[in-house]
Amino acid sequence: MKYFQFLSLIALSASSLLSHAGNSLTSEVEIVDNGGGSFLASGSLASARFSDNDIEDMGCRLLGVAGAVNQVQCGAVDSAGTSVCCTSTDPFIIEAVQAIYAFSWLCIEMTSGSCDRLFVSTRSLHIPDLKLQKKSKKSKKK
Repeated sequence: MKYFQFLSLIALSASSLLSHAGNSLTSEVEIVDNGGGSFLASGSLASARFSDNDIEDMGCRLLGVAGAVNQVQCGAVDSAGTSVCCTSTDPFIIEAVQAIYAFSWLCIEMTSGSCDRLFVSTRSLHIPDLKLQKKSKKSKKK
């Protein structure tokens, strides 16, 4: 079941290939509790960064120490303040983290604090329409 949910999110991201040039896809951070300590976190880094709230956050970091095993730490916080995090020393997860860019969309599958799968999509449609957001914020201040 978890694998199906992960593939469904990947398919949803891939289906956006049919989007028209110039479109942007806002994707707030979403956390799904699959039970048994298993979670799925997804969202766009840029959408989290430029969200209307100061809560959303998503991303990964890579810790490298000479003579030691490299480790990845990933985490997400949704607009309700629900947070999840995971770690991994798997070389394939480490490689995927190195593909993350400021405008990436991530899908992280984790179980009991361990990062099991990481999908990274870096496409122009994940860049939020900042002009539109600026206008929206200005109109709220009035």
